[in-house]
Amino acid sequence: MSRGSRHFVGALSLMLVLLVVAATALADKPVPKSGVLNGYTSQGSPYHGVTHFTVSKSGRAVTLEIVPVGVSCEINGSPGLQSGAVISSENFKPTGKVDPLAIVKGKFSYNGPIYGVLSVTGKGQISGTFKSPTKIVGSARFSWPSSIVGPGLEGPCDSGKMTFSARHE
Repeated sequence: MSRGSRHFVGALSLMLVLLVVAATALADKPVPKSGVLNGYTSQGSPYHGVTHFTVSKSGRAVTLEIVPVGVSCEINGSPGLQSGAVISSENFKPTGKVDPLAIVKGKFSYNGPIYGVLSVTGKGQISGTFKSPTKIVGSARFSWPSSIVGPGLEGPCDSGKMTFSARHE
């Protein structure tokens, strides 16, 4: 094989590899199907949360509700108080209006304040991925700084990290 032929074969091989990489990167992500997806969180009993996700008609936004989210509160330095909280897209805005999360390339996320659940503003971290147009998986965590959880009971509260999955029924 001549020197020119080897350069041509090498260049052709490189182009093929780049085309495969580009095709993989540009592969379509699942387009979420509009409607309601239902599922569960990984939290154990008694707070085995039920999840509800609603995908907009355009498939570009999602709202959520997790009922209940198990929350553990530390009281006077000791863990103990357990309670259930409802977290939804209404808790992302201080006004209580629904704040849909944008779906970009089959994924959505939220990392910000959680309003109106306990006595103080908390923090929420949510991320989800559409594995198919009708199936979603992800994780979430919610926490609050020192919060009043009852008469004379005050302390930080946390849900711990939980995973969730849901699908169209």
